[in-house]
Parts: sequence; C-alpha cells; structure tokens
Amino acid sequence: MNGLGYKSAYGVVEVTDYNQVDAFLEKAQSETGKLDIVVNNAGIVGCMPFLDADNNEVHRLLNTNVMGANNGTQAALKRMIPLKGGKIVNISSFTGHRAVKNPGDGGFPHYGMTKAAVLYMTQSAAYAGSKHNVNVNSVCPGIVRTDMWEEVLDSMVAASGRDREVIWKECLENFIPLARADQKAEDIAYAVLFLSSTFADHITGQSLNVDGGASMD
Repeated sequence: MNGLGYKSAYGVVEVTDYNQVDAFLEKAQSETGKLDIVVNNAGIVGCMPFLDADNNEVHRLLNTNVMGANNGTQAALKRMIPLKGGKIVNISSFTGHRAVKNPGDGGFPHYGMTKAAVLYMTQSAAYAGSKHNVNVNSVCPGIVRTDMWEEVLDSMVAASGRDREVIWKECLENFIPLARADQKAEDIAYAVLFLSSTFADHITGQSLNVDGGASMD
C-alpha cells in the first residue's frame, strides 16, 4: 500500500480486547494522519454439532467472531465520526444467512450464529455512522480453501473417516450452486476493495455475498 502512495499500518492485536484494538487504531491514525478504512477480518471456525458444543466452545467463537468485529467497528466509528467520513468492512460468511448441514454431519451451528450476529451488528453500526458519512458494510465469503477450511476438513475426516478430497467435492456441490473449486482469497479482497472505495459511497448496511450463489434462497 505504501508503495502505491497510500499509508497503512499493521500490528498484532488481541481483537477480543477493546483497549488493544482502540490503541492500534490510534497508532494507525497517528502514523498516517487519518483513518479512512478499517477491515475487521479476524475470525475462527467451529463445526461441532449443535448439541456437542459446550460453553467454552460457544464463548470461544463469540469472543473472537462477534466481540472482535464489534470492538473493531465501535473503535473505528468513534474515530471516523469526528473525521466526518470513513469505510468499515466486516467479514461475515454465507453461513450467517442460513443454517447448513455439511457432509461431516456437524454443520456450523455456532460459527454461523456468530456470523449472523456480525450481519446484524453491521446494520446497526451503519445507522450509527450514516449521519457522519461513514459507510459500514459486510462481505460474506463462500468456500475458499484457506487454512481455516483445512481445519474444517480435518474435523469432517475425523468424524467420518472418509476421503478428504471426496468430502471437499461434496461440500462444493452441497453448498455452492456454481460448484467451482477455484474461488480464491483475492475474490474476497476485491469485494472489500470495492466497498472501501468511492464507488461504494452510497452503499451502507449491506452484505455483499461472494459465495458462488450459496446465499440464494
């Protein structure tokens, strides 16, 4: 980013701690002179069956996926509102739109619950920023074979004893109408870039689904 003429900042932050998140944004604002864009991308996955997940597992997902996104959004809004502008993008998931059942029989009940909460929180934050030229939106990825999805496949293989690549193929066929295995992280980045740009100045409180049709009813 700096090589393209833009200023950016980075750091290691515990997103469940509001004070750490706010201090990081303060550092970014101090180093760059302003705060134009904040992307809340930190997340963890869980695919235990609904009745098997204990409180520790549920809190683990809630703390990172919901509180992490909330902390980043609140801290960013409080800094962007006095600046009279900014873009906030939260990463949700296609599982935030509806419950799904995976071939490993676990589904993503509490993970999806947290991602649905991110969608609602994004809309609420969009209202809070709307009078101050701050746009708040979300992006909902489908299935991208990242390290996180390898964790999901690990659990499915362990639960079923079935072939990893067969399960992967079934996930694509069951979840994604396009059923293509070539979705990349860059596809999500392009959506975030769009919502962070002036092309999206009149878009707020929306979720942009980049999921091969998985969110269609």
